[in-house]
Amino acid sequence: MGTDLSDLILSVATEGFWDWDLKADIAYLSPRYCELTGYSAEETVFDSAFFKSIIHPDDREQVFAIMQEHLQGVRDISLIEYRMVARDGKVRWIEGRGKIVAYDEDGAPCRMVGTIVDVSERKKNEEALRKGQEELRVLFKILPVGISIVDMDRRILEMNPALERILGIDMEQLASGNYLGWRYLRSDGTPMPYDEIPSVRAIREQRDVLDVEMGIIKENGAIRWVSVSAAPLVGSGAVISTVDVTERKILTEKLRESEELYRGIFAVESDAILLVEVETGRVIDSNTAALQLYGYSQEEFMQLEVSRLSAESRKSLEAIAAHTTQVSLRWHCRKDGTVFPVEISGSYLAFRGRNIHVAAIRDISERIHADEEIQKLSTAIEQSPMAIVITDLAGNIEFVNPRFSELTGYSREEALFQNPRILKSGITPADVYTDLWNTVQNGGVWQGEFQNRKKDGTLYWESATITPIRKPDGTISNYLAIKEDITELKQARLEMLQYQSKLQDMASELLLAEERERWQIANMLHDQIGQTLALSVIRLGELKSLLVGSGKAGQIVDELRNLIGDAVSATRSLTFEISPPALYQIGLEAAIASLAETYRTKHGLSVDFVGCTEPVTLPLEANVLLYQSIRELLMNILKHAGAKCARITCRTTGNSYSISLEDDGKGLPPSVRDGKAAGYGIFSIRERLQHLNGSMVTESGTLGGLRVILTVPRWVEGDHGV
Repeated sequence: MGTDLSDLILSVATEGFWDWDLKADIAYLSPRYCELTGYSAEETVFDSAFFKSIIHPDDREQVFAIMQEHLQGVRDISLIEYRMVARDGKVRWIEGRGKIVAYDEDGAPCRMVGTIVDVSERKKNEEALRKGQEELRVLFKILPVGISIVDMDRRILEMNPALERILGIDMEQLASGNYLGWRYLRSDGTPMPYDEIPSVRAIREQRDVLDVEMGIIKENGAIRWVSVSAAPLVGSGAVISTVDVTERKILTEKLRESEELYRGIFAVESDAILLVEVETGRVIDSNTAALQLYGYSQEEFMQLEVSRLSAESRKSLEAIAAHTTQVSLRWHCRKDGTVFPVEISGSYLAFRGRNIHVAAIRDISERIHADEEIQKLSTAIEQSPMAIVITDLAGNIEFVNPRFSELTGYSREEALFQNPRILKSGITPADVYTDLWNTVQNGGVWQGEFQNRKKDGTLYWESATITPIRKPDGTISNYLAIKEDITELKQARLEMLQYQSKLQDMASELLLAEERERWQIANMLHDQIGQTLALSVIRLGELKSLLVGSGKAGQIVDELRNLIGDAVSATRSLTFEISPPALYQIGLEAAIASLAETYRTKHGLSVDFVGCTEPVTLPLEANVLLYQSIRELLMNILKHAGAKCARITCRTTGNSYSISLEDDGKGLPPSVRDGKAAGYGIFSIRERLQHLNGSMVTESGTLGGLRVILTVPRWVEGDHGV
C-alpha cells in the first residue's frame, strides 16, 4: 500500500494509531490520535513522558503495569481501557491496544505499535445499561406487584418479595414443592381447570394473557384472590405478574365499609385533597388537611370555585382543562389573603356521570425556602472573601471559588484535578502536612498556617481550616478547606513584636537610669546632708560643754541635738528607701534580708528569709529588678493580703536563679495581679522579667496564701547593668 494512501487512511480513520520507537523513546501519532489528545506534532514531543501526562492520574499505574507485562512477555498484547485527559481538560474513555512488532539483536523489544479508540459513548451506554439493570433489579425487589419467572413446566425459577408476601411462601418452601397441592378458582368461584391457568395458556399459546382474576386455595383452606397476567418467554417459559385483589373482592362485597374506609383515608391524608368538577371548576369535596391549609370551613369550601384558591387563576383553569397531572409550582391564596407556593399532583376520572379532577396539593414553602437558602449559600461561597477549596480523598482539587484564583494566581481551570501541593513553597515543615492528614483522615478539623507560593512565585502566608465532608452514612467523601491570606497580619505582628522589644529595651534603660538617679540622690543625702547633720550634732555637743552653768542655753542645745538626730535618722531611712546601700555594698540577698528585717520591725509582718548557700553573681539590672519586685510584693501583701507571716527563699537550679515569696494571707486582688494598681503589679513584673529571659509563676503556697516565684538566668548575655 502506498504511503499517500496509508496517510489518507490514517487521516480518516476513527481509531488513533501510534508507532513507538522504544529505543529512541519517540513515537509517531496519527491525525486521529492527535485530534483526541488536542496536541499536534509541531508543538509536542511524543515520548513516554507525554503518554504518562495524558493518562488520568488514577489510571496511570494500571496502564503502565499492563504495558510492562506485555514488554516482559507475560501478555501477548497490551489491551486496557483507561481515561485520557486531553489538552483542554476533557476526559475521555479510551480502549488502547499495543503490540511489540520488532526486537533488537539482543532480543529486547525496540518497536511497538497500537491503536486507541474513543469508547466514551460505549462506556456511557454501559453505565446506563448497568444502571438500568440495577434499577430493574431494585424495581423487581420493591415492586408491590408479585413477579415470577417460570420454566416451560411452570416451575417457579425466581420470584420477588411481593409475590412471597402474596402467596405466603418463600423460595425454600417453593423448592420443596409446597405449592403443588393448591387448587384454583375462576372469578365466579367455580374450579379453574389446569388449561385455564394464565401461565399455562401463555406458554401454550405463545401470547400475552392479561388480567385474569382467580382464586388460590391453599392447604389450610384460605383463599387468596389475585389478578394474574402472563407473557411468554420464547422457548424458556413465562413472566407472570400477580396482584393481590383479595381486598378488592372484600371491598366489592362490603361497599359501605369501603366508603367509610375511603373517608377515613381522605380525612387523615397529610396533603390537601380537593375533588373539583372539571366543567364548572367547583369544589365538590375536600379533606381536613385542605380545610387547615386554606382556612375555610367545609361549608365554605362547597361554595367555592377552584380559581378562588389560586393567585394564578387563569393558569389553574387552563391546567384543569388540559388535564394536567403535575404542576411543580403554583401560587395559591388562603382565606386571609396569604399567598404561598404549592405543588400539585392530579388525576382525572369519571364518577356518576361527572368528570372529576382529584388534586393532591402540598405546601412547599419550606422547600422553596430551603432552595433559596441553598442558592444563598452557593452565592456566598462564590463571593466569599475567603478562598474555598474542595478536594477528593486523594487531595485532588474538585472545586475552587473566585477568591482562590485571586489569591494564588491559578485560574479555576488550572487548579482543577491538581493537588494543593502546587502551592507548596518548601518552607512549611513536613510535619505540619503530616499532622494535617492525620487529623482530617480521622474525621477531625485541622487549623493551622502555611507559607505558600503563588503562581508567579510570590510567597504569602495563609491561615487554613480543613474539615472532612461526610455522606449521610457518615463516611468521608471530600475535604473542605477555607483559606485566608494573613500575609499583612503576619507582617503587622512582626512589626508589633519588634516595637514591643524596643519598648522593653527602653523600659530597662529607664529602670537603670532611675536607679542611677536614686543612687546619686542617696549618696548626696548620705555624704553631704547626713554628714553635715552628724557634724552639727558633734559641734553642738562642744558648744554645750562651753556653756556649763547656763541652764537655759544647755537645754536649747539639747533640743537642737535631738532635732538634728531625728533628721539624721530620717535621712538614713530616706536614703535606704531611695536606693538601699546594701544592694550595692553587700549584694542582693543581704539587701533583701535587710528589707525583711525592716518589715518585721516597722510593719509587724513576720518575714523569714532563706538565702542561697553559694554566692550568686547577677547583672545589676537583674539585682535591681528582683529587689524592687520583692519590695513591691511585700508592700502588696501588707496592704491587700491580710497576712501575718511570709517567707522569702532564694535558690539556684542549673543556670537559673530564683526567689520565691509566699504568705499566709488571702491572696492579691485582681487589680494588683493585673498591674492596674500603683507600683509594678504582677503583670509589670512578669513583662520586665521576660525581657531578661526570666519568668514569673504564681501558685498556691504551703503557708495557705499566694506564692510568687521570680526566676532569672544566672548569667545574662550582654550585661544590662551599669
